[in-house]
Amino acid sequence: MDYLKSRLSVIDQYIKPGSRILYIDYPLHFNVGDLLILKGTEAFFADRRYDVTRRYSYFGFPWHERNFPVVPKDVTIVLHGGGNFGDIYYPHQLLREKIINHYRNHRIVIFPQTMHFSEPARMRQAAEVMARHKDLHFLARDQRTYDVFRREFSNNTELCPDMAHFLWGQLPRKAPGATGGGTLWMMRRDEETVAVPEMFQGQIDQPLDWSDFTTRRDRMVNLLTRRTDQVNGVTGRKLVPVERFWYGYTDRMVARSIDRILAYDRIVTSRMHGHILACLLGMKTVLLDNSYGKNSTYFEAWTNRVDDCELFAA
Repeated sequence: MDYLKSRLSVIDQYIKPGSRILYIDYPLHFNVGDLLILKGTEAFFADRRYDVTRRYSYFGFPWHERNFPVVPKDVTIVLHGGGNFGDIYYPHQLLREKIINHYRNHRIVIFPQTMHFSEPARMRQAAEVMARHKDLHFLARDQRTYDVFRREFSNNTELCPDMAHFLWGQLPRKAPGATGGGTLWMMRRDEETVAVPEMFQGQIDQPLDWSDFTTRRDRMVNLLTRRTDQVNGVTGRKLVPVERFWYGYTDRMVARSIDRILAYDRIVTSRMHGHILACLLGMKTVLLDNSYGKNSTYFEAWTNRVDDCELFAA
């Protein structure tokens, strides 16, 4: 885990410590895995003493190009990492392509991502947009993503683990030798879900997904925050600095989720960040794959070297 955290230093060759940056597409939703990426990213920003000039969520960025904010040339644009590079979560990909196409004279760094396109035409479209940008840099979370990006998009890519690893040493840990909590079964219930392996059927007791870690109040807060997250169409500045409130609220939500997870002895999960969180908390974990191999390729690239981590092989 020390190595995975230190490996994030590859970002320094693209963004020097102390640089000014613009951060786009931070998660304004309650997927705890994405929030872990956010918390790790912001911890990295603070450690590198970046001057974050502005922050935009997907909902708060002005989509019409005539309203795009004016960005000084010395500001590097950072696009949030995760697993939405491709056509499963296509609105985020469209925003990413609009930004890359518009800010062709700025350095843009896409933080660690996994790539997946099910439609070749959409991948070609993305590649055409990105090939025109000469100072675009992509951080790949696994070897397959790295290879595809270099072959179809650009040579400007680097292997890098997920930003959540920067939280190593900052979260509570499972008490050594603590037992009795049983197994937490965390299974995807979304576009990336897969059937539970036969050997686990009958063992699973009340499987959970990230949505089960939220309350009705959480969901209302999220809805109101999205509606408030708007910018001035002329200046591009926020009408209300919602990220200050949102960051504080999600700090408490992540802490609450961690407390709940620490009550278990181990995690069996098809959620990549259920697996990464188990590593950060010092818990045993068995990782199942998602629908297109994202989890297994990540394990093979990085977490296979972490103690008490196992990839289920069908």
